[in-house]
Formats: sequence, C-alpha cells, structure tokens
Amino acid sequence: DMANNRYTMHGGCTAFLVDMCSSLALAALTRNINPNSSKFKAVSQSLNIVYHSPAPVGDRLRIVSTTMPVPFVSKELELDSNIWSKDYHRLVASGMHNMMPVSESPSIKSHL
Repeated sequence: DMANNRYTMHGGCTAFLVDMCSSLALAALTRNINPNSSKFKAVSQSLNIVYHSPAPVGDRLRIVSTTMPVPFVSKELELDSNIWSKDYHRLVASGMHNMMPVSESPSIKSHL
C-alpha cells in the first residue's frame, strides 16, 4: 500500500515517516523537559525531504531522528530525520522538519 508503480516506497509515504518520526522525537524531548505536560503542542512550519535512493518493497528501513536538546520556548525547532536502507546500506531519504510551539490565543480557545 505504500509503494509506487516501480515497487519502491512512495515519496508521500517517505514524507509521512519523516513527519511522524521527527514529531515523536520532539514530543519525547518536550516530555523530558516538562514531565507534567500532558499535551504536545507544536505545529509544522515546513517539511523538506531530499530523496537519495529508492527503497524497494520488502527492504528493511532504519529511521534516525534527532533534535536539539533546548528548552521548549517560542522559537523554531529544527528536527532532522534520515531513513536508511538496512539491506542495501545506503541513505534513502533525509528530511528537515521545522516546528514551532502553538501560541494559544483566547479567540482560538473559544472556538474549540
């Protein structure tokens, strides 16, 4: 279901994996900084993907996501994710995900 017509991982699926894995890395960092926080409140600003090589159907992948260990403040955060082929020992894709904390305004709260 995640393959294109060439039986390799679809680019949209690659972007989804980078988005989800980098968001999980930020959620873990946020939780580490403030263990009492019950909600993960950040939004994406940009998601940039560079495709290096195909990942054929059946290929085992390893995803490595990193983030800067800085306090969760009102500045942008950059998260990097790399998708590696474990079978072919090569980089499949690399992604840079910029996120920012949600600024909660009274007008937004009233509509929720």
